Amino acid sequence: LMRSGYAVIDNFVDGEATDGIVSLVRESLQVYPELQQDGIQWKHPSPRNARGDLTTWLAEGKRPAIDPVLQDTVMPSFRSLQEDLGKVLRMSGSSEQQLAWYPGDGAGYKRHTDAMPDDDGENDQRKVTAILYCNAEWEPEHGGVLRLWLSDKEGGGVVEVEPVAGRVLLFL
Repeated sequence: LMRSGYAVIDNFVDGEATDGIVSLVRESLQVYPELQQDGIQWKHPSPRNARGDLTTWLAEGKRPAIDPVLQDTVMPSFRSLQEDLGKVLRMSGSSEQQLAWYPGDGAGYKRHTDAMPDDDGENDQRKVTAILYCNAEWEPEHGGVLRLWLSDKEGGGVVEVEPVAGRVLLFL
């Protein structure tokens, strides 16, 4: 991560955890584009011309329908990762988690920057983005590859990361 600006960790969580998340999302979004009143507060993020997903924030105390799936496996893994990252990066210790679902049909996320570089560990500016993929049985024809644009300092170019279930992608 520190050398290239990104890292890929396979098998970050097991198939049972990703299957549980997929099952939860499928059940919640079974009548999409209608949204059920099931305790998951799905939103269409703005601007709509930049991204085509539905998201819900996983803030403490605001995820009653999600807790059973995430509480014992995924969230502790992310807390441990955050502790590890805190040993090599100056971070305030705050974090936010979001669950995103893409409906297919070309829905994606346009090229953007999550946050400007900032090594001030006292502010809440995002230092690292971590994405956990839950796409069981993903195939290249499904799409969904994330494209990282490397800085000139890193030799420029592009790295494409396949959305394989259980994989975490980290980038500065």
